[in-house]
Amino acid sequence: MTAAKGGGTLYLGVDPGAKGFAALLAPDGWIAFEPLARMAGKPDLAGIVAQFRRLGTRWAEGDLPYSRCMVVLEDVRSMPRQGVASTFAFGRGVGRVEAAVVAAGLPLVYIRPAVWKQAILLASERDAKKAGSVLACERLFPAAQLPANTRGRIDDNAADALCLAEYGRRNNL
Repeated sequence: MTAAKGGGTLYLGVDPGAKGFAALLAPDGWIAFEPLARMAGKPDLAGIVAQFRRLGTRWAEGDLPYSRCMVVLEDVRSMPRQGVASTFAFGRGVGRVEAAVVAAGLPLVYIRPAVWKQAILLASERDAKKAGSVLACERLFPAAQLPANTRGRIDDNAADALCLAEYGRRNNL
């Protein structure tokens, strides 16, 4: 990496969904992905705190030449016709992710899905629904090795996280 210490911001994009993902994006295009830590099928607060500290605070310890790390979290809401129990469970999981960001001592900004999708995805990619962020990442980051899901396809949760990080980078959040 060529930037000097104090020379930029790392962006940690976080898709907090049921199969949540984090993507770390540096100004020079360096990318790292990780699924959010889970325990018994639920977001693991202690595990996510450890992840965010490891991913997001490495710059402060001197092994990455950046001045700060900004968390860009998707500002999600309940979906129409979603059940009460599943909405509550989803909200509890998102709350664990938010708590992990705070516990890791990282700054946080929320971005609504419609906002980052309008800014990052082309119209044809937005029409592709869940696959849209995958298509956008293939276009924007052709050398990136996006992780595969259990079906062997590129994980759209990882792609969403990377698009969130790119939104942060483009907007100097």
